[in-house]
Amino acid sequence: MQKPEYKTQLVVVNAGSNEGQSKITIPAGQNVYVGATKAGGDTDKLVRLQLEENGTTIHDAMNVAWYNGNNGSFRQRAIDLGSYKGGSELTLRAITTASLTAKATIEVVFEISKEGQTC
Repeated sequence: MQKPEYKTQLVVVNAGSNEGQSKITIPAGQNVYVGATKAGGDTDKLVRLQLEENGTTIHDAMNVAWYNGNNGSFRQRAIDLGSYKGGSELTLRAITTASLTAKATIEVVFEISKEGQTC
């Protein structure tokens, strides 16, 4: 059994802005899961995370809180990206409901399970 591979990327939304983006290359695998958590920023403003591959949305924007459950394994707390199997560069877009008065940093974590893995 092969251990899964993890990749992390930070996305920053600066004060006075309502969007931040970053890019990450995800290696190919059998399944890809994504989780996220936010530090800083305004507590009263929703921060949503959207994933894009070559300009095409592969996961619609969702509140970062949906990616960050409090209990269980990474896979129980994260979102399975379904048909996306990695092997490409993704654009991570953090979108807020209004301009922030304080900088927010979102850590996005991907788990890539390899072929033949049984966990």
